[in-house]
Amino acid sequence: MEQSKFYIENNAYCMENLPENFRLVKLDAGNEQNRKFRKMFVLPLQYRDLYRALEYISKIDFDNGDEIVNEALFNSALVLTVKCFTNGKNGRPHINPEKIFKKQDGNDRPRETYEAFKKIRDSFIVHDQEDFTKARVGLMIDCEQKEVKDVVAPYINTGFNYKINAQLLARLINIALNAIENDMDKEIEDILSYYEKQDFLEIEKFPELDYEK
Repeated sequence: MEQSKFYIENNAYCMENLPENFRLVKLDAGNEQNRKFRKMFVLPLQYRDLYRALEYISKIDFDNGDEIVNEALFNSALVLTVKCFTNGKNGRPHINPEKIFKKQDGNDRPRETYEAFKKIRDSFIVHDQEDFTKARVGLMIDCEQKEVKDVVAPYINTGFNYKINAQLLARLINIALNAIENDMDKEIEDILSYYEKQDFLEIEKFPELDYEK
């Protein structure tokens, strides 16, 4: 379902061009009957995060963009992407990278690429895993006067090819989005198959599809 067709009114989801005799009703994620459809409650969240990551990448100006802006956009895209493949504190199930990035014709590069990006995210963006012994601290000395003049601690950002890495990350994201779309289609079929067999008068009593910030 295209998200552009939805809007919010009076704290409830509405849909463009919905016939007057149609309503949007809510399926309770905590309901015993709906637990078998738990995946459908998670997939849209993962799709949203990955799609947003693609939007960040699309805003990177590889040729004339500000380096700081490019770095912020890339880092944001990377954090959102890896977030979908790791378990959150709220129990939101993650995407299994082994399932999504399967070998194709013996090529395991997508999985290896993902692991490389995750390492960048873990070591340099979200967690501080840099070895402090790699930092450089020194002294400025005057050999002629035999004096110590100052303490120096230089840092230079090594070059990072945003264009190549952003393209690789976008490729991974598109693989994941396609997999999520396929899973959602299957879940929708299962949900429809189940509720088409239920008492419509009971379904009609379901609450409105409310919006919660």
